[in-house]
Amino acid sequence: FYGRLQELTGKRMLVDKSPTYAGSIETLRHAENLFEEAKYIHLVRHPYAVIDSFVKNRMDKIFGIDQVDPYWLAEEVWTTCNRNILDFCEEIAPSNHHLVYYEELVKQPALVMARLCEFLDIPFDEAVLEPYQGQRMTDGVHPQSLPVDDPNFRNHNQIDSALGEVWRQIQLPRPLGNFAEEVATRLDYQLPLLLEPSAQPANLGQKATLPEQLEPMQESYLDVRGLQLCLCSWGPVDGDLILCIHGVLEHGAAWEEIARPLASMGYRVVAPDQRGHGLSQHVGMGGSYQLIDYLGDLDAIAFGAAEPNPNPLTDQPFILVGHSMGAVVAATFASVRPEKVKSLLLLEPVLPGEGKEDETAQQLATHLDYLASPPQHQVFEDIQAAANRLRRLTPNLSEELALKHAERLTEPGEGGVRWRWDPRLQIRTGIGLSGTAFNRDKYTQLLNQIKAPTTLVYGNNSNFNRAEDIALQQAAIPHAQTVTLSGGHNLHVDAPDPIVAIIANQKLNLKN
Repeated sequence: FYGRLQELTGKRMLVDKSPTYAGSIETLRHAENLFEEAKYIHLVRHPYAVIDSFVKNRMDKIFGIDQVDPYWLAEEVWTTCNRNILDFCEEIAPSNHHLVYYEELVKQPALVMARLCEFLDIPFDEAVLEPYQGQRMTDGVHPQSLPVDDPNFRNHNQIDSALGEVWRQIQLPRPLGNFAEEVATRLDYQLPLLLEPSAQPANLGQKATLPEQLEPMQESYLDVRGLQLCLCSWGPVDGDLILCIHGVLEHGAAWEEIARPLASMGYRVVAPDQRGHGLSQHVGMGGSYQLIDYLGDLDAIAFGAAEPNPNPLTDQPFILVGHSMGAVVAATFASVRPEKVKSLLLLEPVLPGEGKEDETAQQLATHLDYLASPPQHQVFEDIQAAANRLRRLTPNLSEELALKHAERLTEPGEGGVRWRWDPRLQIRTGIGLSGTAFNRDKYTQLLNQIKAPTTLVYGNNSNFNRAEDIALQQAAIPHAQTVTLSGGHNLHVDAPDPIVAIIANQKLNLKN
């Protein structure tokens, strides 16, 4: 279709104004394959003004859903689209893209439009300074096919420079998220401090409660086959369940930056401290941490499959999220309990070892040595020292969150504090990542049986997966969507906002 359009255009210039293309960077890249020497105009406006206009004009109704905070949705649309455009423009020749700021356009329309005409290599015509004259931009191809345009377009009769300053008076109900702040910084937009949430506008019918008004994380305990497991939870008890499984040496509270926004949308988010982790009980001295144990725990937590659990979390399929080793547990669970998983999100999923036969004996000997002399925890001088260690491992973790996590992850030890998690978790003999009992071939066979809609998410700065590892996972789950985010292995810390967007967008049926 576009090839035919280009043929019919001849010496004329074909202009395609479709803002929705920016929702997917792959769509933008596709344009490069369709057109020769295509030029791109990036028109951007301050996020405060866009979000405010989005909400006032009830643009959230276009998505056909009433359970999402429209302010959050507006922020995600602005952020995702502008970031995709900025990233795409870095991939193409600088001479083929041109950035136009709305604020400059309405303040100095002649100068901005002259530069734009120069970029397009077309003569400047003063008619471009009078967009409200005649029927321009208000009629469709046919009278019965009117376009979806700006509902306020007909309220103006000339360019109003004051509109470029409107953002300075806008009071949003809460500050922008980290993801939006990053994009705003790339665009050199100022983000002045906002008023307290008490100044928020009247409720617009959304089900969500603002994160600042949510109850804090709740902790409860569940007896699973004689082991006390701690469950971290956020959001209403009757909300749709999202179950988040952390990685090795992590804890359930690590999901808080993702859980709170989701809880504000009405979801119930539960993140257990897996056995031996966080505040959950350690196994006995004769036990170990087997993959089947983690799967059994997940089965019991969600559906009460193991006694005693008289109050399972849900009797309906739920959204399952896993990170790193937790992604292995989540993916395996989704393959063996397909009827229980509504959708699956795997953050930085890892693969078991390749299981080379000539290395098996050495691997077993190493594990036996560890079992005979288990590793011991390092003792830190104080909680602050433990928090500093967490920040060295995850540089994007804020000082406040690092200290909060360190308080939960440590216990008193001789001469200071030490980690709470079981030191034997460092052995990792039973979680199937050693290549001995649960090798890569068996795991990929399980991945191939996953039926739920699946999203694989990788960090562009992570070194946990080689290109061939990612390709193998994609081949094993051919229906899965793959997303790459800015960050390292700990994406729940590095990129919480886009992860929230991915989960919410599954319900909104967005592509990116």
